[in-house]
Amino acid sequence: FKSDYNDDGSGGMRRSESVQLVMALGNMHPDFSPENIDKLSNLPTMNNSSEDASKNDDDEQVRKDVRRERNREHARISRERKRKKIELLTKDNETLKKDQAAALEECCRLRDTLTRSEHENARL
Repeated sequence: FKSDYNDDGSGGMRRSESVQLVMALGNMHPDFSPENIDKLSNLPTMNNSSEDASKNDDDEQVRKDVRRERNREHARISRERKRKKIELLTKDNETLKKDQAAALEECCRLRDTLTRSEHENARL
């Protein structure tokens, strides 16, 4: 069988050479039997390596773009969730400050009532 390279400088084998290689291997390994030659001869040739590399680069770029977009969406959702949590905590803080002021006011009122009652009891 032939094993020389293409004249185009790509270093890949011609399809006919690939088939010859598969046929030669058929004599050495059961997976390369004549029944499987048709299946195996339809495998991509090495001549398409630059096209395959370009396609792989494109596929990888698409995956990166999808991942980047998904990450942006998750970041946007996370920022929105954080903003809502800050708003909720701010409202809770304001409510607690009002409750504290009301409790302090009631404490002062009760202290005054106690002081008046003690003075009144001391007079009796």
